[in-house]
Amino acid sequence: MSRQTLRNLRIVKDDEGIGLIIVIGLSAVMAILITVMTTTAIRSLQSSGGHVHFEQSLAAAESGLDRELSNIQTAKNQVPAIAYETTSPCAPAAPASSVFATEDSEKAWARAALLALPASCATSNGQGEFVAFKSPGRQVVYSIGWSPARDSDLARERLLKTEYIFAPFRPGQAILTGGNLDFSGSVAVNAVAGLPADVHTNASVTGLNNSLSITGSLSASGTLSGCSSGVSGGCVSGQPPERVPTANPRAVYQDYALTTAQWYDLCDDGTVRSPAAAGPCTGSLISSSPYNNWVYTAGNATTPGKWTVSDASTQYPGVYYIYGADAQLGSNGNSSDSVTLTVLAESKEPAGYVNASTCNKYGGDITWKLFNIQNYMRGTLFIAQGSLYGEANSSAESGLMLAGDKVDLNTSSGSVTGAVVANNTCAAAGDNEIQGMQVTYDQSVEAPVYSVVNTTLWLEYVG
Repeated sequence: MSRQTLRNLRIVKDDEGIGLIIVIGLSAVMAILITVMTTTAIRSLQSSGGHVHFEQSLAAAESGLDRELSNIQTAKNQVPAIAYETTSPCAPAAPASSVFATEDSEKAWARAALLALPASCATSNGQGEFVAFKSPGRQVVYSIGWSPARDSDLARERLLKTEYIFAPFRPGQAILTGGNLDFSGSVAVNAVAGLPADVHTNASVTGLNNSLSITGSLSASGTLSGCSSGVSGGCVSGQPPERVPTANPRAVYQDYALTTAQWYDLCDDGTVRSPAAAGPCTGSLISSSPYNNWVYTAGNATTPGKWTVSDASTQYPGVYYIYGADAQLGSNGNSSDSVTLTVLAESKEPAGYVNASTCNKYGGDITWKLFNIQNYMRGTLFIAQGSLYGEANSSAESGLMLAGDKVDLNTSSGSVTGAVVANNTCAAAGDNEIQGMQVTYDQSVEAPVYSVVNTTLWLEYVG
């Protein structure tokens, strides 16, 4: 083999060695890059997952607050009302003092109390896991949330506190009903100061015609039989149901009877009594019928008794609480006298009493005609646990009219300033009917007919 050929072979072998070195070097660099990229991706995923768990732990803690606040509101609006406290074993002992020296000391107490509760007190949901309680004897709720779970190595923790008050109900519509609503004709719905005056039912609306005028919207969770050209805000069906307060005269009694001047219990035995902590018609005797222009007509096993006020020549302002009977304001004639009062009517359910049309409620209806009513109790005209009937010429201002079963306002010329609400608890009582009425919505009305829990502080403890 010639010398030149050997030299050429040596060069080729040298090139092969250099190529191998380059390939090995590039492979090493690529391996390093892949490792770095994989590590970065893993850390990014971990960071993203941690961020998701951090946000979901807040949602879990908020679920705990929502649950306790819902329990508090439900208990407050029961008949009779209940002072809600988180039940054992998920309720810690009350703190040594209702006032903490510092925010850090309150945080430490709340966290320790939450963590010390049994595992059975924890609740899991789609966001994670939470433990919550109402602080004993205080209007404060604490909640701690974890995501994905309390015992997970990836768990993130958030601790929340909320303080609350009980606020009165403020109607958001001029007319709000839980059941079907029928406009028989000549109905005008407007508002003070030209504001929108909306109407909503959680069922369906019928009786729509050109004599209906609404300076707002008309909505229904069910169907509409059409739409009147007088509805300025338009008509829409299939809407989500609205919350309709329950007609709960007893809850109002418990909160206000003992602190309201000129409060009178009109009882189903024809007596008038002072309010008492034990409940209506358990207080001291004031008088027998008649009293303050109210006259009692006894009932029987099938027909409730009735308290009627028909003479307004002398004024006797106050709150008149009708217990186990019906109430009637105005009688015969064409009186347009003005009276200042609030009427609340609570029904009873006597043993053995059966009446399908009232769902076995005995009494609790209010009939209003002829008189012009001014509210005595703030924001409240009538609360009927049964049905509310309006007849003949009449007017009322300013406040809430609330019926448990239905409103049946068929007048020749009537007017209400405030709002009209019917819960329609007893469907057998029939549909709501409004005819010959002008309803002027007053959004400033606040009535103590339903306690609404409003949060005054929402705080996350950090660090």
